[in-house]
Amino acid sequence: ALVNEFAMRDTKQRLPIPDLPLLHVERLDLPIAGVVDLPGTRWRVEVELVNAVDVVDNWTALLDFEKCQGQVYLRCRRPGDRFQPAGMRGKSQTLNEFYINEKIPSVVRDRLPLLIVNDHIGWVCGWRTDERVRANFETKGVWRVRFVKKEQHDNPSYAE
Repeated sequence: ALVNEFAMRDTKQRLPIPDLPLLHVERLDLPIAGVVDLPGTRWRVEVELVNAVDVVDNWTALLDFEKCQGQVYLRCRRPGDRFQPAGMRGKSQTLNEFYINEKIPSVVRDRLPLLIVNDHIGWVCGWRTDERVRANFETKGVWRVRFVKKEQHDNPSYAE
């Protein structure tokens, strides 16, 4: 009887969605440089060319600008998505396998932004860049894409 009681209570609880920069639109185009608000969230995306090669946190990606020419936008996952996770020597992996291996909570998988560079995944935002576009020691122009939580009252004069 205890097991049933527990199961009934458990089904009523909804998993809290972590405070992550999730994507609630079909597609969000990114500029070469600038700031774009993530619709329906307390996050924004800052995009710029930088000299620095420091990754502040998981929500910052350093990409090779020359390899990111063309269409660049955010979208959510689609069936059959694949990419080449950085550090796997060009080996391809399905996004689904990657999500499972990285233990990405299933509650966010459908809304986790993917940075698309000319029809392929350049960055599983918050987790891993793609081998083909990540910045390395040969990179001439570093393109930094980062998700930043907006300030509580988002003061326009706020500076880092």
